[in-house]
Order: sequence, then structure tokens, then C-alpha cells
Amino acid sequence: MGPLGSALANQVVLGNVAARAWTDFEGQKKTLHIEICFRSTAVNNKNQKSNCLRLKSGMLGIEKNEHIIFETKNTQFKFKTNSRSKSGPNMKFWLKEKSNHDTINYYTFLNQLSKEDNLLIGAMCKKVADMSWLRATVKKAVNTSNQVNATIFKQFEIEGYRDINKIANRCFSVVEKRSGKIQFVKVKSGPKKNKGKCRYSKKVIFNMQDTLKDLRLYNSKIDGK
Repeated sequence: MGPLGSALANQVVLGNVAARAWTDFEGQKKTLHIEICFRSTAVNNKNQKSNCLRLKSGMLGIEKNEHIIFETKNTQFKFKTNSRSKSGPNMKFWLKEKSNHDTINYYTFLNQLSKEDNLLIGAMCKKVADMSWLRATVKKAVNTSNQVNATIFKQFEIEGYRDINKIANRCFSVVEKRSGKIQFVKVKSGPKKNKGKCRYSKKVIFNMQDTLKDLRLYNSKIDGK
């Protein structure tokens, strides 16, 4: 992206990443869940809240299905769909491999949200679409979890990353067409303070010490003498 493109792009911060993994059984179906949270977020220099998404892989025999899920319980997004948790008010939006199988129409979902929310959703999907980043994040979550069945995870690895990548690409490309390109930026840190470094040269210090000694205001040894 050139200088002009960078200037016009929406600048998004997705920092302080935390991910956890677990496997489960839904009847005969084996499932793998990867929850990825971005605890420091900002859009165009405006701080946002911590936001998460969940990747879910379902496997029944040779049939496999991948999903990207957004939930009101762990995002700043306020939306309504026909998918709700069995207990509590948590709403869910499922992006699936075929767009006509999404929980509700993706555009209808995005229309419920602010531009900042849209850009955060697009940015999170754009991160997931980065295969090298996704593999490293998932591997770390799996390796640090004691709730993952190794056989289920190996089965997921065969085609799971590829299919999630397709969903993630659809997710962020729609947002970029609606709201403009997304550019990732790092959290801006304040200017570094100059700690412990003297602003005077050695020669000036020698002269100051010499003068103070003549005035009997300095009794220590003069540096360099």
C-alpha cells in the first residue's frame, strides 16, 4: 500500500492477543473451539473495548464444517439474530462456509452496527485470514491447553485452516468494500524519556567542579584529576 493508500485507509489496532482452545462432543459430532480475544483495540485513533471471536470446527465422519462466530457476551457489538445461548441473553452471529447458511444475511448483521464495529469485525477477520498468524495463534492455544483432544485437532488441521481462511476472506472483503481498506497499526507509545544521561560534556563538568572547589563548595575529587 502506497503513502496515499495508507493515509486513506482505516487504521485499526488489534493488540494484546489471548487465545484458548478446547474440544467437545455434540452427540456424535466432534468439535474444536478456538476463542481469540483482542484486549487492546482502536479504530482511527479511537479506543474500543476488548473484542473476541470464536472459530468452531465440527466433524462428523467425513463431513466437516467451519465457522467464525461473534457473540454479544464477549464483544462491544450489540445485535440481534435468531441464534441465542440456551442460558442468558447472549446473541450469536455465525459466518459459515456458504453465505446463505449464515445465521442471518451478513449485510443485515453489519447494518445493525456502527462503522467502528464494522471495521473491528473486518479487522479481526483479516487477522484470521493471515494463515501464518492463524496457525501460530492456534498452535499456541492448543499447546497451552489441557482440554484439547489431539486426534480431533489433527483431523481439523487437514482442511480446517483452508476453509476458515475462505470464510475470513469473505468476512473482511465485504467490510472493506463498504467502509474502506483496513490497515493494521501498533499502539502508539509516548516519547521516551532520557533517563540518567547528563546533558553536560565532561569538560564542562570538570570546569564546574574546579570552580566550586575554589569557592569551597565542592570537597570531592575533581573528575579526571
